[in-house]
Amino acid sequence: MMKKELLLTFTNENTRPSVWLMRQAGRYLPEYRKLRGQAKNFMDFCLNAELAAEATLQPIRRFGFDGAILFSDILVIPYAFGQEVTFVEGIGPKLSPLENAEKPLSFLKQAFTEKLSPVFDTIKLVKSQLPAETTFIGFSGCPWTLACYMIDQGSSKDFFNTRLLAYQKPQIFKQLIKTLSEAIIWYLSEQIRAGVEIVQLFDSWIGLLSAEAMKEWGINPTSYIIQEIKKEFPKTPVIVFPKGGYWNYSPHVQQLKADAISIDSSVPLTSLQAAAKRSYIIQGNLDPFSLVGDIGNLKNDVQNIIQKMGKEKFIFNLGHGILPQTPLENVYQLVDLVKSGKK
Repeated sequence: MMKKELLLTFTNENTRPSVWLMRQAGRYLPEYRKLRGQAKNFMDFCLNAELAAEATLQPIRRFGFDGAILFSDILVIPYAFGQEVTFVEGIGPKLSPLENAEKPLSFLKQAFTEKLSPVFDTIKLVKSQLPAETTFIGFSGCPWTLACYMIDQGSSKDFFNTRLLAYQKPQIFKQLIKTLSEAIIWYLSEQIRAGVEIVQLFDSWIGLLSAEAMKEWGINPTSYIIQEIKKEFPKTPVIVFPKGGYWNYSPHVQQLKADAISIDSSVPLTSLQAAAKRSYIIQGNLDPFSLVGDIGNLKNDVQNIIQKMGKEKFIFNLGHGILPQTPLENVYQLVDLVKSGKK
């Protein structure tokens, strides 16, 4: 059984869900904090192949997760388009203004290759050290989410400027989404060529949109990206994470052709289809705050998710990224519970 098949499919009642955590390489790890101190800023950290490879491998060595997630950031694509990207402590990412948000972007492969080659070097370094049983996961942001950061120049509660452009000048915005889609297809394809075995698409801000706008700016371009990736890499699984948008995504799963959908903590598991009847895999959806809290409650939450979701077509994960305040002991307990099936 290949590693990506081990992560994504289960064939009998003796198997267990696979487990990895979003942002599993992060500030909750003391070794990560020490490593982070070797880079002058976060973007330099992401684009230093040796440091990024070590960050990718740290949680695998410590916890033995079934999946290693490439250490990088979705904002490397705006960086490759020429925006300056900085990360402000306690605030989040800040991006320099686009030269003209209404002017079509140019996706130039040579420029992207020069700027993002450290990411592909990171992948090759990780591959040379990754345990044979561990699946390697690459990722990118989706076009809508990247557009939000690029136009609003960082994080926002409502991404007012992005949404205004989408509604007032839809043809201009459509061209931006198309250009971002082409860049993402190239970027994920290069990750696969370098050695990742699964890719995940993050649409962190898709939940801001209405059902119709979500289809236009989220589902349709993401479907196109998956379609194009599958043409060249038909056996590479694709996971989609439409944070806050599962219910509007689920009717379009057949169009998306994603192999798995990651769900946030707001989605009630009892409302999901039985595992045996789903054509796609569910990934999720423990509340990251549960992992910070009381160990007894954590055990109950983990066991509840596994009991409801079953063992087939399910990957255990969080509903969002792991919190920096997370105790290491709680992560050990979570992994032990999932892997051993302890009560």
